[in-house]
Amino acid sequence: MKKYLAFAISLLVLFTLSAFSGSFTLGGTFGYYSVADSIYKDLYGSGSVIYGGFVSIGVMHRIELRGDIAYFKDSGRTSLTRENTNFSLLPVAFGARIKLINEKSIRPYFGAGASFYFYKETARIGDTSDTAVGFYLEGGSYIVVGNRFHFDLNLRYINSNTKSLDESINLGGINTGIGLGYTF
Repeated sequence: MKKYLAFAISLLVLFTLSAFSGSFTLGGTFGYYSVADSIYKDLYGSGSVIYGGFVSIGVMHRIELRGDIAYFKDSGRTSLTRENTNFSLLPVAFGARIKLINEKSIRPYFGAGASFYFYKETARIGDTSDTAVGFYLEGGSYIVVGNRFHFDLNLRYINSNTKSLDESINLGGINTGIGLGYTF
């Protein structure tokens, strides 16, 4: 079984390298993350600011592979004792985007991928930290400014269910944002 898996991965790497379109982009993002979980909303509200960075590699003509990392922090109060509690989330995502139209100044896209969430909640009554896995679907558009810069307007739907202290938690939700990228 390991031989077949190694062979499949090798083929995928060779295909990706041979299809490399030559574009490499680095950038940063800023947005708003609205967590879907009802218990989270009771403690913290609807969401907060999220910011991060990304790297993407163009493969073939309209497809790019993308990785991003972000940071999200929110504070609230426990439901019974009203003591301060803090929540932080570090999402790491890997996916692909397909440019629907490759026009000169506007390039709408659709994407999907997997997300890994590292989260921590701190309160006087105790701390909790764990990881979760999820997936996302996204849509948006690049707005090209000059030869190498572009803005990225983005809407991402995330689904990530996990269990913490025997409670089911949905860390997914809606992430809206804007990014600025530089293509080499």
